[in-house]
Amino acid sequence: MCSRLELVTGRVLRPSAPDDAPRLVAMFARCSSASRYGRFLAPRQHFPASHLVDVLRSSPIRRSWVIDDLETGRVVGVGSWFRNQSDSAEVGLLIEDACQRHGLGTRFLDELAASARRAGITELVGHTLASAHHVHRMLRRLGPTTVESSGPTCTLRVSLTDKVDALAG
Repeated sequence: MCSRLELVTGRVLRPSAPDDAPRLVAMFARCSSASRYGRFLAPRQHFPASHLVDVLRSSPIRRSWVIDDLETGRVVGVGSWFRNQSDSAEVGLLIEDACQRHGLGTRFLDELAASARRAGITELVGHTLASAHHVHRMLRRLGPTTVESSGPTCTLRVSLTDKVDALAG
């Protein structure tokens, strides 16, 4: 993923940085309890401290990005992948409520997948609510997907090897 990528007018995707912490915490506070629950699969009143530390520190096994709204100066989205095996990584994404359903999450997920492919990852794993059909559709767009259900949650495993990456430049 390049250092900055304009997603739509006035919104830029870029790598997270340590000074993003207060803006990430503020974005999290603007998210509804349903959005926070959908992302973390548990009730969260505050951005989990351990997750915040991970999101702010990129490494060869962990990559994180934010979406900046240039007009307001706010972070409106955060996404990452964390390598959990040599060729597999867990993916996570949170877009604040006011910016959902406008294509930002889909575009962001495309970029996360492209970055994972370039890092040699062949499978993305997403944990989500079984009822989050929009998230299932976003993940299935990336490649062949298997779904493992477990009550109200499920795990989607997306193969990244069977789809040509048009953005891998």
